[in-house]
Amino acid sequence: MTAEKMWHIFHMHGLQAQQAGADTGKQIIVGIVDNAIQVDHPDIAGKILAQKDLANKDDDARPPYVGGFWDHGTHIAGSVAAINNNGIGIGAIAPNSVKLVVAKTSIDDSDGRSIATLIE
Repeated sequence: MTAEKMWHIFHMHGLQAQQAGADTGKQIIVGIVDNAIQVDHPDIAGKILAQKDLANKDDDARPPYVGGFWDHGTHIAGSVAAINNNGIGIGAIAPNSVKLVVAKTSIDDSDGRSIATLIE
C-alpha cells in the first residue's frame, strides 16, 4: 500500500516529511509518551532504545494485554518508526532513521485511557 493511501501518513504530513529528508538514514531519536507501547511488536522491536513505565514505576512500557485502547501507543510508535512494506502493522514516516525512547502513562489495572494517576 502506498503512503498516499494510508490515513495516518497523510494526516501527519508524512509524505512532505519524507520528501524533506526525514528518512535520510541518519539516526533520529523520537520520544513517544502514550498509554503503553508494545515494545516487542515486530514492526518496532529493534528500534526501542529505552523504555519506562511512569504509571507503574518500572521499566516495562508494554500494555497488560494487546487490543482495545491499549493499542494506541503502539500505533503512534509505528506511525513514526515501523518497518515499511513487510506485511505487518502499518507504514511509517521515517522507518530507516528513527529510534524510539518510550514512556507508558497508564496503570495496568485501567482500560488504558487515563493518565490521571500521573497528574496527582
